[in-house]
Amino acid sequence: SGDAVQLRDNAFTWTGGTGGAIATSGNIGIGTAAPSQMLHILNSTSDASIYLQGANNSYSMGVDYSDSDKFKINAGATVGVSPDFVMDGAGDVAIGFAAPAYQLDVYANLSAPVVRIRSDGNAATADVLILQGGTDAGGGGASLIQFNDGDGTVQGAITMTSGALTYGAFTANHDVIIPEKDSAKGYPYGTIMCVDG
Repeated sequence: SGDAVQLRDNAFTWTGGTGGAIATSGNIGIGTAAPSQMLHILNSTSDASIYLQGANNSYSMGVDYSDSDKFKINAGATVGVSPDFVMDGAGDVAIGFAAPAYQLDVYANLSAPVVRIRSDGNAATADVLILQGGTDAGGGGASLIQFNDGDGTVQGAITMTSGALTYGAFTANHDVIIPEKDSAKGYPYGTIMCVDG
């Protein structure tokens, strides 16, 4: 009735704690005597997680039992505390918070850029960002980029309808200028267009 360690049919099993096994296949089970993968962790009443600790930093990753079994990665010894990465059961991913509402949902409370996408081109022309949406035949409409302010109010959008791009009406001022320092011909500051006759 107490804890036990057993070697039987070339499989090593133990009870006590969560129990576990090293199966004949070489798979290791923690919380299960029938591991199906090289490392199989099962916990149906609490978090199923691992803790990684270095000299200066530590991290946890695993299934957060208290939050609908979402998969989380975060700093510290307890999975789910201020998570940096979250994936829910639908496959939606959040970075920077715990509740993704889209397939990829990124949040930060910073006075600095949140996302950077770079391609140095390796001395050749290279695409940086490709947006694909709408119907396969080019009909219908799709919002490719939507611009919201800090509280989520829509300020404008770039949409595609029947293969044509449309820059939707913006609610705020969005001046277009060519600064003199950026003009090869030294157009006056504030010039929008210059047509040579």
